[in-house]
Amino acid sequence: MFPFKIQTHQAIPVRAVQQRVDFANQMLTMIDSEGFDVGCIWFTDEAHFHLNGIVNKQNWRFWGSENPYWCEAKPLYSPKVTVWAAVCSRGIIGPFYIRETVTSERYVAILEQFVATQQVLEDRPRMDWPPYSPDLTPCDYFLWGTLKDIVYPKHPATLDELESAICVACESISVETVRNVMANFILRLRHLCCANGEHFENIVM
Repeated sequence: MFPFKIQTHQAIPVRAVQQRVDFANQMLTMIDSEGFDVGCIWFTDEAHFHLNGIVNKQNWRFWGSENPYWCEAKPLYSPKVTVWAAVCSRGIIGPFYIRETVTSERYVAILEQFVATQQVLEDRPRMDWPPYSPDLTPCDYFLWGTLKDIVYPKHPATLDELESAICVACESISVETVRNVMANFILRLRHLCCANGEHFENIVM
């Protein structure tokens, strides 16, 4: 006998399930029949990074002869920064930061960088993304988790240190790694079709 952890997922409404299937079929048709290059797709997203951020609790294990009775203290409110980035097979654009409190000068500088990037991306055609589909978005299933696993163990003490650590972490992700992530996106489309639009990450993990 072996212990198994029951996984929980957000329920996907029936309508969204069909939207996911339709999207995956459309994408696979474009890829298989029309030679569409998914490497040209820019995936954009934003995420919060907290100063008291911790690594995945699934990695919190201590092996020893005695229980150390360690406890991680977590403040009720933690300063955070919102991070925006874009990902494609060519690499990563960003990160760009927006804080809860920021000087007007810094905010203007952020907007100038962000708007310039947005204008470049807006010149490209857009696709309607199906709802309830973080499992199809590289930023969600790869980028944010990877960055937090790199950044949080460093325990940055200030927002400046946090932003610097995020920037260094982004630069450490190679173009080859991002290309492999994009190849995994195609695999995920196929798994989604096999799962009839339902959750499928237990298959690809």
